[in-house]
Amino acid sequence: MSTFSSNVDINADVDISGELVVDGTSDLDHLNVAGLSTFTGNIDANGNLDVDGITNLDTLNVDELATFSANIDANGDLDVDGTTELDVLNVSETATFSSNIDANGDLDVDGTTELLIH
Repeated sequence: MSTFSSNVDINADVDISGELVVDGTSDLDHLNVAGLSTFTGNIDANGNLDVDGITNLDTLNVDELATFSANIDANGDLDVDGTTELDVLNVSETATFSSNIDANGDLDVDGTTELLIH
């Protein structure tokens, strides 16, 4: 075992085949991880995050724009506050509206319809 009481300056590659334990701050210009990484504290990423594969998140808070290039499968309630622009809307069960409905085209209804006209 070697113990250093001051700085160590290494100007070549370092090959460590065992465990590297760092207590304190480490300033790394580039970090490539080939295996599993476990974090017990917060991760602060101040740049882009590119994830390939499956990502399992318990809670996801998005503060700004989120863009999806494939289908979104939401298996719970979807609460949208504000304007929502949908190109195609298919409703397979009951739809409840608490305010006026403005339909600017034809209305095609199959089944029983009760209309109260004032």
